[in-house]
Amino acid sequence: MQSPPTPASDTRERILDVAEELFADRGFNGASMRDIAGRCGLGQASLYNHFEGKQGLYEAVLDRGVTPLLELMQSLPNRDQPGQVDAMIASIMNHLASRPRLPRLIQHEAMTGGDYLIRIARSWIHPLVEGGVIDLKRDVGRPWQEDELPLVMLAWLYMMFGHFTMAPLMREVLDHDPLSPEGLARQTRFFQKLARLITAGGDGTPASTGDPHEDQ
Repeated sequence: MQSPPTPASDTRERILDVAEELFADRGFNGASMRDIAGRCGLGQASLYNHFEGKQGLYEAVLDRGVTPLLELMQSLPNRDQPGQVDAMIASIMNHLASRPRLPRLIQHEAMTGGDYLIRIARSWIHPLVEGGVIDLKRDVGRPWQEDELPLVMLAWLYMMFGHFTMAPLMREVLDHDPLSPEGLARQTRFFQKLARLITAGGDGTPASTGDPHEDQ
């Protein structure tokens, strides 16, 4: 049973929320502990009661955002069971909707080649891709060669993270808010349908890999 929130845990979550926003907007180097403390209405020294420093705070923001995604992927017991993949995609979208700045934070680091790019890639993104590849390997009817599986997973990250990072542009192109409940529900249904098409032929049967020896 989860413990009820305490004033200290509430303050910690508020710090993480503000830090996530500033890191997403400015990157690791551009966001100062002074700015984070000011947005939280705290003295700068108070932050160090909860985090050892900016590096620890940055990693806590990433850990809070990415670890649940790993846990969701690992919780999929059988991708062949009806509804399992749909439920996982819905859960991932719900999580990202609760942390819409997380994809922007990762995108900022990728675009600027920031100091934390390698650490983000190795500590958080690589495990996501690796876990997805392991899961896809269990799909014997997959239409992808084994060396294409990491690319499939990266494409999924592009699309799912991109829904949140590109939301301002999409809002103008589509003339509706992609982060509204209706917009998120529509995109979730699209991703669920896309998952079925990516892992099988358009009629629901496994698609050909294009290997001329596949039937031999």
